[in-house]
Amino acid sequence: LRHFSEFVRPGYTRIKSLSGDRSIASSAYISPDEKTIAIILINPTEEEYNYQIANGKYTFESSRVVQSVFGDVCESADSCCIDLGPLQTFNKLSLPAGSVTSIEIKIGE
Repeated sequence: LRHFSEFVRPGYTRIKSLSGDRSIASSAYISPDEKTIAIILINPTEEEYNYQIANGKYTFESSRVVQSVFGDVCESADSCCIDLGPLQTFNKLSLPAGSVTSIEIKIGE
């Protein structure tokens, strides 16, 4: 739930989000000022996936990735949602088996 409540803020609108793999659930939302996109990726499988975010018509200025893995033992809220920093080169990231990943992207002009 944290992934949606922290990244998808009141007033955000759902936008088109296509996953290149049917196993990965994807949803995306844009802020009312159209300066921030939140993407939520869910990997319910038992396999790790390498994933790439296509920017389409948007120019990415910065990003932040936060990830949780189902089944992990959490001793605190911060140990359940790990801040991975920005997207890797070419907007790539790893989606571990049984994970939820949130990506906050600041978009430019």
